[in-house]
Amino acid sequence: MAQIPYDTVQNMLFIYTPHQALPEDHLCYLFDEIVEKLDFSSFPDRTTTPGEPQYDPRLMTKALLYGYTTGVFSSRKLMTACREQLPFIYLTRGQSPDFRTLSNFRKNNLTFLGEAYVQVLSIAQRLGMVKLGIVATDSVKIRANAAQRKVLSEKRLLQLRAKVQKELAEAVVLDEREDAQFGCAKTGVELPKGLRTQARRLAQIDQALQSLKETGYQKASLTDPQSSQMRNHGRVLPHYSCQVTADVEHKVIVAADVSRSPADNHQLVPQLDQVKANTGQTPAKALADSGYYSTENLVELEQRGICGYIPSGQQARDAKLRARGKEVPERPFEKSKFHYDKEKDVYICPLGKQLSRRGKQNAEGEVRYRGADCAQCPRKPECVPKHTSRTITRGKDDASAEAMRLRMESEEAKIVYQKRCGIEPVFAWFTWAGGFSRFRLRGTEGALKELRLLCIGHNIKQIIKYLRTLSPTEAKLRLREAAASCFLILRMFFPQFSTVAA
Repeated sequence: MAQIPYDTVQNMLFIYTPHQALPEDHLCYLFDEIVEKLDFSSFPDRTTTPGEPQYDPRLMTKALLYGYTTGVFSSRKLMTACREQLPFIYLTRGQSPDFRTLSNFRKNNLTFLGEAYVQVLSIAQRLGMVKLGIVATDSVKIRANAAQRKVLSEKRLLQLRAKVQKELAEAVVLDEREDAQFGCAKTGVELPKGLRTQARRLAQIDQALQSLKETGYQKASLTDPQSSQMRNHGRVLPHYSCQVTADVEHKVIVAADVSRSPADNHQLVPQLDQVKANTGQTPAKALADSGYYSTENLVELEQRGICGYIPSGQQARDAKLRARGKEVPERPFEKSKFHYDKEKDVYICPLGKQLSRRGKQNAEGEVRYRGADCAQCPRKPECVPKHTSRTITRGKDDASAEAMRLRMESEEAKIVYQKRCGIEPVFAWFTWAGGFSRFRLRGTEGALKELRLLCIGHNIKQIIKYLRTLSPTEAKLRLREAAASCFLILRMFFPQFSTVAA
């Protein structure tokens, strides 16, 4: 069989354009068009200022967002991609920003990233991808940019602070002695060269101690005092809890935030508030796992007119047993088996006996109900083995808990709650497919910047996936109409938008 000649010495002239080398439906083309629709008017105009010319913010935004969409997160790897990978070269039009320029742009544009996140979400909303029929909320723990060896207890931080303060005091005395010996060439209060970083270290220790005071945790990180020790995959390391809410139909992220708390039960209401602020709408149904279960959340859902689907901890554990093919233990006398009769204001036990109200409502809004015939009951050893009679406490929010329990036991809930898995691909893309396992910026603001970059990239990817289902002409027309009209919505949240992007 003949072989095609391959001469490694022969010089070559690359004459292919990106449109010839890349497929017609490549991600970078629609990505380029969507980012061009964003409003960059909030960036200051520095075209007439002296100094080295800056890169166009559209170019920098495309490079960063496309990197976060395709799993290229490091500023140095982004710089290499802008020089070597054809999609990046096309988006930057052959310009290759330095890694430091890319890093500084990412650090210094928190406001614009928040605006861009809402703009992309508004485009998806105008395309009909955000209907808010059903939204799902979940969280994922992502490692903070902090070393475990720099996580110290309050006792150790105080010892370190005393040591640093002693070294600083000794440095001042040494400076004064040198001034007396060699003359006053210095100001008399400077630190020796080896100790000039101690002042900054002292500030870091104070931030860590302040973090312990605010959170009540036992340890804090010197590197990133705002991160928290969280258990993830069997290891306790500095993490941030990333809260995300998505419309399950098209998997568009409609709310995202970063929390320092490992618990999720206080994060549901802020997520719903953000959904309302970002989209101007309230979802009809909200799905969440048992980590978000609390009576306060159930009452809040009712007050907002949102049909919630949140299992209790016991319901979640039983569901896991069934999924593994194991038998769920019978609990015939747990509180959920006692029926509350609102008209008679009594509880009815599983055997038909009544538990009457005893005493008045306490300060926490709780009322006690006690059985009268428990001593003669043949099932007493199972129901109340250590006391003479069964007592049940009813709180002011127990009605909401009972309504949620009955809803989650219905056949309809089994169908609806399965849609909660629609948010799992979002986290799978973040951490597994995208390879984003650790934040590169520090502090809650830095982590929020990177989370928004991930969310923008994900939403653009979903928009492109939706547009590919349309004809090219219809896709361009609908994208142009959505981009033009979304700024009318944006002005409600960002009054500084005075012009509509062409």
